Amino acid sequence: MKGNKKCALAAAVVIVVAAAFAVVIINPSTTPLASPPYERSLLSRFPVSLDLLFKMDQPTQRNNTLNAIKFGMTEGSVLFIVPYPNYLHGFHSPATFKWYLYAGRPLAVSFPIGTHMNIMQDRGNTTEIINGTAIRVDLHVVFALTYYVSVILDHVCINQSLFDAWQATSTTLMWGDYGKWVSIPGNATLGYTHNSTALDFYLTDKTVFNYDTTTDYASILHAANPFFYFTPAVQAQIITYYQSQYDAMKQSGLYVEGAMNRTYSINEANSIFGTWFYHNGFMVLNSSHHQYGWYAFDGAVLNILNVNKTDNQTFYKDRNTGLDFNDSMIGVFYDAQYVHVAGYSPIGGKYMYYKEGSYSQGIACLSNFFTNTRPGPIFLKYQLIPGSSSMFGDMLRVEYFTSLLAAQGGFTASNLTYARLYEHM
Repeated sequence: MKGNKKCALAAAVVIVVAAAFAVVIINPSTTPLASPPYERSLLSRFPVSLDLLFKMDQPTQRNNTLNAIKFGMTEGSVLFIVPYPNYLHGFHSPATFKWYLYAGRPLAVSFPIGTHMNIMQDRGNTTEIINGTAIRVDLHVVFALTYYVSVILDHVCINQSLFDAWQATSTTLMWGDYGKWVSIPGNATLGYTHNSTALDFYLTDKTVFNYDTTTDYASILHAANPFFYFTPAVQAQIITYYQSQYDAMKQSGLYVEGAMNRTYSINEANSIFGTWFYHNGFMVLNSSHHQYGWYAFDGAVLNILNVNKTDNQTFYKDRNTGLDFNDSMIGVFYDAQYVHVAGYSPIGGKYMYYKEGSYSQGIACLSNFFTNTRPGPIFLKYQLIPGSSSMFGDMLRVEYFTSLLAAQGGFTASNLTYARLYEHM
């Protein structure tokens, strides 16, 4: 996690009373800088009420959601919990293992253990009254549980008094990361979910390396599946609540990610499968294309997921035909879309059906699945260019055609090259 690297030394620990609990602003002179022995600190309960998240108190709304999962909705829809074990599409960073929690109402948020909070982004600069309390809404916040493990909540709503306490402190170095660190006691209500947006829930562990270590993108490099950071009792509780949603997803057959307790890597050596970042081609980029980040433009990121890495209990049906996949189904394709670039027409989320070649060079047919920005079928011509040392040196050349015959010809000036390694452009 990056932050302002100007370390202002505080004279003493400052205590601020906020929302009926003590908030401790960290004194850097007492903050451990050396890495201690690894400690996972399993959470002994979920950060919001599972009863309320799964609408156990609202049987009609609960049944409506379950029926929509079975008969109408698809990938990335508004469920109770949307799991992404290790698959980027849309606005997800690769390998974040991010969960979306769709409460649809204000639910109290707290952790069973003490945490250190640093606010990374205040999107709306807005305060609302929630449950009679002034709440700062739509924040991106890091909660450090230990030297190694942090939980990140995005679109969370934080008590205004806690937000004010965070603003009042200085940037310090704590546990290897810079930030305005404020200590929050265990079980203290730090804020709420919002009724109009999901709560993004993901976790990083500095001992986890699920990406090439030369990247400076921590949410890729150190991301871990949150499921394994709860006690066994809470894991069982999560699965029990989640089972009805999972059963509905199995009946649907349209959900790429189903199980919450899987871990794998989307990147696969000697194949086109993985997350790919734009490297070069006909797209002419300028600073306006990076307004939401380095890869914040149409065609910035390709996500090519092997069908064998999906949950085959919940993903087995083509929504266009209603039929189960045949042997030519090889995966799911998505090109992240953010800011328009002249000459590039976004593809969207597509099924991938094999036409010819191999997993390293060939042609696949892309047919409509979700967020179908460009109607299919589209014929994807691809060529893997192996790296010299590891798969993170690989490059991928792609081009899109409207017919198989055209794709069977050579690459044209419209081809684009992507790299596996995230890099500042």
